[in-house]
Amino acid sequence: MMRTSWAKGPVNLPPSAWALMATKHRWGALALAIMLGLTGSGYAAENSGCAAAKKVDRSEALGSTFEGEIPAACIGNEAKLVLPRVRGKRGVSTVVKDAAKPKQENSVGVAVSGKEIHPELGFVHRLYRPERPSGETLVLLHGSGGDESTLLPLAQQIAPNATLLAVRGRVVQDGVTRWYRRVTPVRFDQNDIRAEADAFAIFLRAASKAYGFDLMRTTFVGYSNGANLVAALSLLHPGLVQRAALLRSMPVLDKPPVADLAAANFLVVAGKNDGLYARYAPALEKVLARNGAHVIAHMIPAGHGLDDEDARLVGEWLAGAATVSMK
Repeated sequence: MMRTSWAKGPVNLPPSAWALMATKHRWGALALAIMLGLTGSGYAAENSGCAAAKKVDRSEALGSTFEGEIPAACIGNEAKLVLPRVRGKRGVSTVVKDAAKPKQENSVGVAVSGKEIHPELGFVHRLYRPERPSGETLVLLHGSGGDESTLLPLAQQIAPNATLLAVRGRVVQDGVTRWYRRVTPVRFDQNDIRAEADAFAIFLRAASKAYGFDLMRTTFVGYSNGANLVAALSLLHPGLVQRAALLRSMPVLDKPPVADLAAANFLVVAGKNDGLYARYAPALEKVLARNGAHVIAHMIPAGHGLDDEDARLVGEWLAGAATVSMK
């Protein structure tokens, strides 16, 4: 049984429908998706249990984006899961450095034209400027399997007048776009985390100059794998991240450095029913707070996917930060 949360999407799907999509070509699957209401702008399917993970894999025919992490309850039986088909050799990752031309997204303001994008900055990204800019900038980091468009609907709802810098992770591991290599669902390549955090720090400083936004008035919104990179970035490059909303995140550095985060503010939102990351959220909060950061933490009745409560909490937190800034 698959359920997409936060946005309109499928509540359940009969086995016969899955069978039809598996046997028809891609356009047939898309047509069926439209009839069944599967083309809503949901963020990620909640992976509660091994069966849910299997059904999420089948949705690839629709081009949907899912987090793709394996629930904690399934980690011991990972080899028994029916994993998505991937291209290339298992375990091999590549770094994507070419920038794609941004498409017009009417729902998120005006996309900066391809001629104004700076592909030499090193990360595929899109930039959106609102008609009436507030002066705030949101940097969006997707979860595993996502891309630079994944968090745009959420950002447009919580901060309609903010400039949006949506970025794609450079690492592709087992056919899945990520921000750094992983060893298991909860163990990660430490050298790769540090290397990608360093590269992203360079990108951010260059992008702020190229596009004319102030990093001191920038808020990072990261989901899962993307949120984990933001947390690591904060510790490895203190002072670069002033505000960050970390959604379904966990600490990924085995030996986090001591950092001065006295000026940093974090919102950490965990899902009570998130079988993969919920248990690690308190540890992340402690790491940030131990280094002086101001941390607001929420545990909401949700799984790994995002929903309305996430949008409400992040929106209120951003509004409060804006009020303090004005004062």
